[in-house]
Amino acid sequence: MIPSPRPDPRNEDACRQAAAQLQHDHPEWLVMWGCYTRCYVAFPLFQAPRGTVLTAGTPGEMAAQIRRTEQTSGARLPPPSPPGDWSGGPSGQRGSGPQRRPGPPGGTAPQRSPGPPGGPGAPGWPGRR
Repeated sequence: MIPSPRPDPRNEDACRQAAAQLQHDHPEWLVMWGCYTRCYVAFPLFQAPRGTVLTAGTPGEMAAQIRRTEQTSGARLPPPSPPGDWSGGPSGQRGSGPQRRPGPPGGTAPQRSPGPPGGPGAPGWPGRR
């Protein structure tokens, strides 16, 4: 667990920045700050048991849950980045903001199928008969 204070949940920017740092430190996870739930939420981007979703009240709790889940899932993941410093420093800011993750090998992202012709609501789309 990261020994540091939790960002004030009323400071949305600080909480979103903490979530971005968690995601940077754990690139195999999608980490978000829930502004209504006042919790950090993480979704695995690797093969994990169906329905795996983590929630935590502080960045340190989330980092610990992520490590435990990675260990128990048996997933082969790259070594984690060093943990972030959640103290916020003298100005309350961390780093230069979220970092972009590199794209897939080959430089192009896989293309999604546009779905049946006619768009949502047309016959053949989910929920239509």
